[in-house]
Amino acid sequence: SIFAIVFAVLFLAACSDIEQQSGPSDLLKSESMMKKDDVGHSEYIIVLGENVSITHALDSLSRYEAELIKDLKKGRYVIELRTDPGIERLKKDVEKSEYINFIQPNYQYKAQ
Repeated sequence: SIFAIVFAVLFLAACSDIEQQSGPSDLLKSESMMKKDDVGHSEYIIVLGENVSITHALDSLSRYEAELIKDLKKGRYVIELRTDPGIERLKKDVEKSEYINFIQPNYQYKAQ
C-alpha cells in the first residue's frame, strides 16, 4: 500500500541521517563480540545438565574466577570469567564437565 511505501522511504531517510552522523561502522556494533573490559573479563552463556546446581558449575570453572551474572531460567545462566582462556579452551573443559552441557560467548549487540 501507499502507506507502507511512505513509511519505508521515511525510515530509510532517517537511517541515512543516522549513518551520516555516526559513520557506517557505528550503526550496529558488537561489543568486541564478547563483553570484555580492559582487564579481560568476559561473559559467557552456559547451559547446565539436568538437576545441576549453578554452584557446582561455577566451582568447575573456579580456575577462571567464574561469577554468576544472570539467571536466564531453564538451566541457562550468564557468567563472567575474570580470567578468560578463550572459547576453544572452555569448550574442551565443558566436554569433560559433568555439570555444564554447553557454553558460548554472550554476544551483545546494540544499535547506535
